Amino acid sequence: MNGINAHSLRQNMREFRVTIPTLLTIVRIAFIPVIVFFLYRQQVVWALSFFCAAAVTDVLDGYLARRLRQQTFLGACLDPVADKLLVAVLLVTFWLQHEPFLPGWFVILVLAKEVIQIFGSTLIFLRQGNLFVCPVMLGKASMFFQTCFIFALFLRYYLPSVVALFWYLLGASTLLVCASLGQYLFKGLKQFNA
Repeated sequence: MNGINAHSLRQNMREFRVTIPTLLTIVRIAFIPVIVFFLYRQQVVWALSFFCAAAVTDVLDGYLARRLRQQTFLGACLDPVADKLLVAVLLVTFWLQHEPFLPGWFVILVLAKEVIQIFGSTLIFLRQGNLFVCPVMLGKASMFFQTCFIFALFLRYYLPSVVALFWYLLGASTLLVCASLGQYLFKGLKQFNA
């Protein structure tokens, strides 16, 4: 079998099994077009409700993966993809709706970071034949602040006082996006040259 024994083949297949945490991640991805739909219909309450539900699945899938010992390669790949899609699509949606508190340069910065990471990961996989998916703390912090920023964009429809938070969240998100990109590039270069 080209050097792959039956045990390692079974182990590799297990890495791609769909577990409960992975199902929650898939649900989060499925929520994205629903949120966009309600935003374009100006039904902000529904959009915010599904956004909060998506955030809950994000917390639950990681917790359950550890608790049930159902951490898989598929889950490790899908979870960050779901987070990045949710944030990127919602930022673009708000931007296209001419959200006054969302500067275009920030949307471009976030999208550029994701494109660089995807391109870099692809290069590593093509060169090495494998890819170590390992989230970094700066990346998690960056995603957390971006999610809070989007939550504030939702809330400003109901709480105008939230606007004061935008600039703090925007500043923190910008710094963390740049810092996490630097950390991912450093780790990526080490994998690429390994």
